[in-house]
Amino acid sequence: MFRKLFIVAGLLLLPAFAFAQSEREQARSEVTLNETAVQVAKRLNDSKLLAITYYQLGHIYSDRNLFPQAIAAYEKSKDGFERAGLTRDEVYVLADLGALYFIQEDYKQARECSERSLNIAEGANSSEPAGAYPDDFGKARALLTLGDLATHEGNYEQAVEKLQNSLALYQRLNGSSSSYDLYIAGVYGALGRAYPERGDSTTGLLCLNKALDIADHHSDKRLTASLRNDIGYLYLEQEDYAQASAQFGESLKIYEAQNNQRERGRVLLNLGVVEQRRSNYEYALRYFGLSIENATITGALDNQIAAYEGIGAVLSSKKDFPGAIDVLNKGLAIAKNTGNRTRQTEILWRLAQVNYETGDYAQSTSLAEAAVTLARASHLPKLTYLATATLAESYAAQKKYDLAKEILTEAVRQVESLRERVAGTELETQLFLENKIASYDALADLLVKQGNPLEALLYAERAKGRVLLDVLRDGKPDLAKALTPAEKAKTQRLNQRISEINDTIKKQEIADSSSLNSLYAQLDAAREEYRSFEDSLYVTHPNLRIRSGQTASLSTPDLDGLTDGGNTAYLEYVAGKDGVSLFVLSKGKSNGTPEVKVYRIAIKPEDLNRKVEEFHDALAEQRLAYTTAARELYTLLIAPAERQLRGVGTICIVPDSFLWNVPFQALMSPSEHFLIEDHALYYAPSLSVLREMNRKKGKGEMTNTSLIAFGNPVVGKDEQRNADLCPLPEAEQEVSSIAKSFDGKNSKVFIGRDASEKSFKTLAPTYSMIHLATHGVIDNRQPLYSHLLLTKTEGDPENDGRLEARQIMDMNLNADLAVLSACETANGKVAPGEGVIGMSWAFFVAGTRSMLVSQWKVNSASTAQLMVSFYQNLEPNQGRGHRAGALRAAALRLTNDERYRHPFYWAGFVLVGSN
Repeated sequence: MFRKLFIVAGLLLLPAFAFAQSEREQARSEVTLNETAVQVAKRLNDSKLLAITYYQLGHIYSDRNLFPQAIAAYEKSKDGFERAGLTRDEVYVLADLGALYFIQEDYKQARECSERSLNIAEGANSSEPAGAYPDDFGKARALLTLGDLATHEGNYEQAVEKLQNSLALYQRLNGSSSSYDLYIAGVYGALGRAYPERGDSTTGLLCLNKALDIADHHSDKRLTASLRNDIGYLYLEQEDYAQASAQFGESLKIYEAQNNQRERGRVLLNLGVVEQRRSNYEYALRYFGLSIENATITGALDNQIAAYEGIGAVLSSKKDFPGAIDVLNKGLAIAKNTGNRTRQTEILWRLAQVNYETGDYAQSTSLAEAAVTLARASHLPKLTYLATATLAESYAAQKKYDLAKEILTEAVRQVESLRERVAGTELETQLFLENKIASYDALADLLVKQGNPLEALLYAERAKGRVLLDVLRDGKPDLAKALTPAEKAKTQRLNQRISEINDTIKKQEIADSSSLNSLYAQLDAAREEYRSFEDSLYVTHPNLRIRSGQTASLSTPDLDGLTDGGNTAYLEYVAGKDGVSLFVLSKGKSNGTPEVKVYRIAIKPEDLNRKVEEFHDALAEQRLAYTTAARELYTLLIAPAERQLRGVGTICIVPDSFLWNVPFQALMSPSEHFLIEDHALYYAPSLSVLREMNRKKGKGEMTNTSLIAFGNPVVGKDEQRNADLCPLPEAEQEVSSIAKSFDGKNSKVFIGRDASEKSFKTLAPTYSMIHLATHGVIDNRQPLYSHLLLTKTEGDPENDGRLEARQIMDMNLNADLAVLSACETANGKVAPGEGVIGMSWAFFVAGTRSMLVSQWKVNSASTAQLMVSFYQNLEPNQGRGHRAGALRAAALRLTNDERYRHPFYWAGFVLVGSN
């Protein structure tokens, strides 16, 4: 509109070749043009024209990130409209001024300008001349700034209210057009920042994705960069550092290309936080240092505060506590001076942590109390939890156990509330919970000290297998049925990209290894893009998301049910930062009621972890010298409960943390017996998960006994060149022999070319037992991309022969038992609380009740014998369903064969889930 006014004034001085100039030269030309227009307006003594020209000049400065110059121009524009008596034009000028003052962190002026804009708009009447833009345009912009201010100050309820009002005004102005799309995207972005702060990351991510769609549609790079940074921050707060880093990286590319120094500093700060939380301290310090330099130049005080906080966190982790206190206090002083309550709360909490580490528990308590008070007043749920947990630790260290218990119980309640609104897939919920398990463990430890082992066990249970518990309770929604055609097409395109890069990597490993790093970087980027898209689907389609609220704790009837019959004992381990505890649940020998006892494992967690790794590796590598370690670990992990285990036929083990790597079946008692010689063994993610698995079976799901088996699929030429992935003739014989244990009408066997990924995806959901005798490939970097090799379907990227864990998660399986007769299928990332995230976890999420999986690279010939024997022992007349006993019998049969006596051959397979 204003450019037309300049044309009327005869100021169209830009020559035709200007569009071929560089962006910087064009910007200079536009500034020169408008400065000339200012001089003309002054000579004409036209206040209106002068005000309009200054407004246009301010807009150009703002667009080039020259904010002080933009503010000066807008102030002059406002004065011009005042002199001309055009009050309603002041509405949008003041609104823009408020936004610019907010960017410059002059929050007092930002508020004054925005509120004055609203007051003028509300007081305007129809007799006054209309402004160049509708009053609602200025009101919407002013409300957006006031919403941002409320977010900055921690008043999130108020922020959301103002931002929703702003959004409604912009949408009304937009009508059926797209003129105000980018303004609407800006409000969605602000809502995306506000919602997560009040604990609603799902709505936050939904808003951010809506904004990003608009920005992409209009090719607005600056807005895209801002939104990528916001999405990265949301993932950062959910502890998903891979996705956070990917989003920050995309944002940084754009800001560097635009030479936007201020925003570049903000992204560098966030990258520093990612590296600090990943314990990559040198990288973190470098990013924080760059951010402080940038903040000093651009005057971005909030970045400076956050960088000081980050440096303090790093120094604390490196045990430089005086340095940490010094730098945190620097950040705290600036935060107090600028009135930033969120940063004050964060730094007070960090100072409380540092003082706790130094043993000054009184000071730690005082600081943590201050942080809790400020966090609650500012409605900061995550910070309330963090400060509450530190306060409880401080009370416990001073032996104020009752107070500590009360506070820790509150901290656990807060975690339960926060996890309800984590945005994205089941994996996001799992990542969010990883570093919050400590509160549960600390409460369990405290209850043990108070002589209450049963209550301690129940709290330890609440930290374990929570995502699996949610899935088992509510069932897994069908992703494919919920998607629109466009979403399905994008899903296929993203999967095809991953498949193509995988194929290229296989060829490169053979022909040219020099470009592998680049290809793996491309693969990581493609995987993260898929994960981000999948998360967006979960927030767009709320019905896909499994409700993750509080699940009923184990009750006395539950414990009765688990110990009914008295032949099974449950060994649940809790590996805290200061020690490992063993809870044993069994049927009381005197009165027949459930009995819980707790034993402290007499070794430091780090020392126990080292012994576990050594023992696991000794068996996996067929070393002869393994017996000493087998006896030591038996003494540590089993012997304390020996009396309680007398007369028990079956042991269910619920490991924790690194203890998932222990092949318990190969531990040796003082009588030189392997544990499996004395007891049948199986494993469970938690007793609560086991309860839900048993309930699921009790509901009569998949009551028929049917088998689908896949053996020795056709392996591609690239895989065949890998000696470890050669054809498996034993696997053909294995599945054919196993099928004989079943009624031919209820069994289906696929061998060779017929053992395809497509057949598995189509048919497996309708069978109660699934058997896969093929190669397993473990991805230690991203366990959910671990896969089983099946025959691929040519030209079909979704059936490329790699049955990945992430794809299994999206299926709806109803299997009572899945047997993965392949290498290392029990392995993956050991996640605090949830257990092993990998192939077996994916099958559980998909609905499988129990798994037979391997802990190392197994021998094909001995595995075939073990599997055939296992199924033979599951015959109906021998008690089909008692799988632990069947596995024990199969393992003992191998120990009687001189070729397979070493535990390498029989101890690798473990039963996980329902027995």
